[in-house]
Amino acid sequence: MTEPIEKIIQPLRVFLDTNHLVNLAHLRRGQALRGGHDEARVAAYRTIDEWLTTGRCVPLFYEPMSYEWIRQASGTGARDIAGILDSSVAVKRVLPDPLVFVVEAMNEAQRIEPMLGFPGFEVVRDFEFDGDLVAWFNEHWPHEDEKATVLGHLAARGERLTVTAFVETLAAHVQAGNDLWQLALDGERHALAQTRKTQREYKSKGPLPDKFRRFWLKSAQSLDELIRRMAPELDAEDLLRRIDLDACPAIQLRLDAYWNYAKANEEPKSGDFVDLTMFAALPYADVALIENRMHEFVRQARRCGYEERVHRDPVAMVDYVRGLATREVS
Repeated sequence: MTEPIEKIIQPLRVFLDTNHLVNLAHLRRGQALRGGHDEARVAAYRTIDEWLTTGRCVPLFYEPMSYEWIRQASGTGARDIAGILDSSVAVKRVLPDPLVFVVEAMNEAQRIEPMLGFPGFEVVRDFEFDGDLVAWFNEHWPHEDEKATVLGHLAARGERLTVTAFVETLAAHVQAGNDLWQLALDGERHALAQTRKTQREYKSKGPLPDKFRRFWLKSAQSLDELIRRMAPELDAEDLLRRIDLDACPAIQLRLDAYWNYAKANEEPKSGDFVDLTMFAALPYADVALIENRMHEFVRQARRCGYEERVHRDPVAMVDYVRGLATREVS
């Protein structure tokens, strides 16, 4: 059943959204799957589970998704979901929002202007303490309330970093009175309202105009302020104009897919704002399995490059990976 996959030399990076991780947890506990217990779906999930535990696929952990695990599942349920990732041979971490966008743009700005002095970081990293990145971010990021917290708490206690440990620490942070879910939902509601207002004012029914992308780098990511803090002698506005956004795939997919989402939704649904964050992680996955609605927004935004490798059906994902293996062999 899985013989062709053994021919793949490098493991594939796989992104699994919450619903599919829940189904893998249910599978291990012998419980019914969400969406039905169809024999083909069960077999596909078993294959994905095998690929994770044998190292044929390496899961990508994108931290904002864990807020949903904590909010929607019990403490045990959130740990079960985290345990799926921890049971894999290795876990890779995609930098969270806003770091993923900041690092993409600043890496590109540094390429254009070496005088900037940005040290450069990988967007996908081993799942370990990011001492170098956290130190840089906490020194230069202009917004105190967004600086690193959870990883810092874990590092200070000297704990071994696992997805389970991260989720447990985040849950404790939330239970201590930090209603991060409500704050994020309020922020998403404001962002969606502003985006829809922009669409009405500019009668923008087509793709997202480039000028709005550049404006987002300043208004949402404070990159002009960040550049001025790092290198006051540089013209921040000019540098942002020269950034090649095609070298920033998380920024591009996030903005394009969100633009389409805003056209279709007046109010964010309670679970959507977490699902929306995953647009940033998808460009760094070799294959992804996400829920139906978000899959449609990705397909609308950037069909080329994503339609083949981003799936909503586990059977289709398994077939795609096997097809890759067959092409690799031939």
